[in-house]
Amino acid sequence: MKKILFLLTILCMIVIFNYGQAPITLSVWSGYPEMEPLYKIVADEFTKLHPNVKVEILVMPLRDYERKLALTIPAGSAGDILEVAYSTMFRYINAGFIPPAPDNIANFVKSGPWARFFVNAASYK
Repeated sequence: MKKILFLLTILCMIVIFNYGQAPITLSVWSGYPEMEPLYKIVADEFTKLHPNVKVEILVMPLRDYERKLALTIPAGSAGDILEVAYSTMFRYINAGFIPPAPDNIANFVKSGPWARFFVNAASYK
């Protein structure tokens, strides 16, 4: 649970750092429907802190989600924030579908007060 919240926080920060205060919509996708209530709480709290950000949540059964990722990641039409296992994400990274994080974001993640486990979870190389 902490890992999921950490990853959502980091990914939201990436978007916020890159888009400033303009109105934006973030889409959060997950293959775990049981997580939807938590995502809605986090999204609501995030929007209270950042009223310019609208968060849309899409959840579906895992196998349907994996098929959706297989179609949308290569096409460049996947959600903004994806809950994806490392083993799954590596195939998309290695195929060149996932760009590296900007240096300022990578440095932020690596210099933060988080345990090494979380840094490694949010880092690839």
